[in-house]
Amino acid sequence: MAEGENESSKSTEKCRKLRSLNNDISTYVRFKNRCDRIATLFWLNFKGDLVRYSVLKKDEFIDMNTYVTHPWCAREIVTNDRLEIDKQPVYQPTEGENGIYRLAYIDIPGIETVLGQGADPGCIVRGG
Repeated sequence: MAEGENESSKSTEKCRKLRSLNNDISTYVRFKNRCDRIATLFWLNFKGDLVRYSVLKKDEFIDMNTYVTHPWCAREIVTNDRLEIDKQPVYQPTEGENGIYRLAYIDIPGIETVLGQGADPGCIVRGG
């Protein structure tokens, strides 16, 4: 570690680099809030600025046509506390099948949710 550099400054520098990179590979994501908090969903644009896309109450969702290099994050609307998307502070979409929305849950950090047997939380047919 360089003189005067600490873990906090390294973390801050890494966060500054988070931004959308390109529009090459499209993908579909259904963001669903499953926590008791009201969530604000943000996209990180090409400059790394937060762009508000939606406010979601518990069990509400939004279907987004996005790109694999476009990061997303969520915050609690009143306190601005960080929420997680698919157990990550910043959600990076992955490439999926055309017409299939990948389900991404918004949760309070550290909360584990148990799904019923046979549930497939990963895919939702577009328009269904």
